[in-house]
Amino acid sequence: MSEPVFDAATGRTFHVGGHEGTLSPEEELLQIDWYMGQHHPQPQDPHEYAGWVARLPDRLTHAAMMVLGAARDHSWPGTNLGAGLTISTTPVAEVFTPDGQAATGPRVLALRPEGLDDTARAMAWQPPLAALAVQAGAEVWDLHDPAALSGALAAAQSPLVVLGAGSAARTILRAAAAGELSPATCRIVLSRPDIPDTIDPATALAGFLEEEHPDRLLVLSGTHDVTVTAHPALAGHTTWLPATHHVCTPATARERVRLIAEFIRR
Repeated sequence: MSEPVFDAATGRTFHVGGHEGTLSPEEELLQIDWYMGQHHPQPQDPHEYAGWVARLPDRLTHAAMMVLGAARDHSWPGTNLGAGLTISTTPVAEVFTPDGQAATGPRVLALRPEGLDDTARAMAWQPPLAALAVQAGAEVWDLHDPAALSGALAAAQSPLVVLGAGSAARTILRAAAAGELSPATCRIVLSRPDIPDTIDPATALAGFLEEEHPDRLLVLSGTHDVTVTAHPALAGHTTWLPATHHVCTPATARERVRLIAEFIRR
């Protein structure tokens, strides 16, 4: 039985216990974001941030079941893979290899955002990477040190896809500006990129933004992400998903992985 709750701060009614009728993806986001704000708000203490991120997949799954209804697929990407994936460790990265598919796709170098400890890396960051490896048929390297991209590029082979989330976009843009990343041999994925004013993406990614390279850059941003700034130079390469910087429905999380996998397979 759905229990409506009126929130005076937003002037909206939210439903705990499932929602009767059909909601748009944007409305679903508002429902789940409200629930998370009420029960699991982002901590103000930076020392608590990594622990909060580590629990996000489980909490977002539970929140979706509570406010959107349990009779739907609320699985988080990478949680139901089963067999078909080999995980190994090298000095450079944790490597996710889809069984029997290692040679079918480009190698993906993944750079996580700052602020994640080992637990958050394992619980929140890596499961979608595992799902990505399987869906894209590509070997995914989760770099131990995201700042050490230059060394990883030297060890990796072309063709490459370099994927960065949040603050890791800065490392990728600096590498592109220095000529370490070329659209001739590399494609770039920026998820919720946090780019400071000191870096001009139009200059750093000039080669990737040229008309003769239309499929070398993918940017994924959230429609309700107030944490990062949208850059006009990236608009033509940006896909918008119903999400804040941290909160989205499990369905949107799966869609994010699907879009990246589709980009990798091109």
